[in-house]
Amino acid sequence: MKQTIFFIFALTLWTACKKDADTSITFAYAATQCSDKWAENATWSNDAEYQQVIKNYLNNELDIDFSDLAIIANPDSNAVFCQACICPNGKTIQIKSTEEFKEKLIAFGFVEQ
Repeated sequence: MKQTIFFIFALTLWTACKKDADTSITFAYAATQCSDKWAENATWSNDAEYQQVIKNYLNNELDIDFSDLAIIANPDSNAVFCQACICPNGKTIQIKSTEEFKEKLIAFGFVEQ
């Protein structure tokens, strides 16, 4: 009987201590040649600086919490050449955020993946 009670107690403790499941959502944004809001007053010379510009804008201007910012090159985007400001620049911005920020991100132009 003592073993059964101990087992139930241990199982309850183990279940209570389990971390919550990851509730993050992946979002993607097709960056443009020059019409992205974060690019209006910023300069960068490499992807690391570009990431910092994006982080600053999303955190400070839009007040969005996110993680795992990645800049992904789109090899298929080389098929069409366009240098207009609104044309894609061949990169996708990918982040993870939560349901709390979903509406803001979609309104900005991100899509849920």
